[in-house]
Amino acid sequence: MTVLRFGPATQADALVLLLHGVGASAEAMRPLASLLSARLPNAAVLAPDGTAPFDMGPGGRQWFSVRGVSEDNRKARVEAALPAIETLLDEACALVGVPRERAVVAGFSQGAILALHLAAAAKQPPAAIVALAGRLSAGPLLTHPGPRPSVFMSHGAQDRVIALSDAQHAADALRAIGAEVQFEQIPDHGHSIDPRQVESVARYVAARLPSGRMDLAQAAKPHRRES
Repeated sequence: MTVLRFGPATQADALVLLLHGVGASAEAMRPLASLLSARLPNAAVLAPDGTAPFDMGPGGRQWFSVRGVSEDNRKARVEAALPAIETLLDEACALVGVPRERAVVAGFSQGAILALHLAAAAKQPPAAIVALAGRLSAGPLLTHPGPRPSVFMSHGAQDRVIALSDAQHAADALRAIGAEVQFEQIPDHGHSIDPRQVESVARYVAARLPSGRMDLAQAAKPHRRES
């Protein structure tokens, strides 16, 4: 499994674990990982490949299969994939030498779906969850009693893959179980990672990690749009 790593070569102050979308790979998260690392120089940023090969086309990886996926079966697939995400998180924390309370799990699309479910189901939650273009599956949430991580969601109003309304429903569902959720809507954006979201994520993460410090000089630099 490929794992991209950015940040301190030795022990880091914090961890950001990035989960890519279905059919992509760790490489798809490289622009986001690189920019987050530049703005959060004390954090290790890791982006692993999905746990299984993409089963609907050549190349790419996935966290769970979307072949024949429906509102009736998506929830079971997501919940079956969660233990592997928890294992990845524990392995990443051990690798960089930080506990879960100094870790953030961030995902895009399918990765965001898993991150949002982790916010409800994790027995030992990370410091925060970040979901770009994510949603929850239909049906009752798999939850675990205890504290919830803070959650940041960012979604394009023009997203034609995951509807904005689905993301808003997810935010409401997480608030209903006690999570603090901050929701950002990007008016003229679709289903990809926008530089404006990167800036929002960097500031959100820096504010919530115990030793999070943001390189404001890097943050002030303009950068090109990634898609």
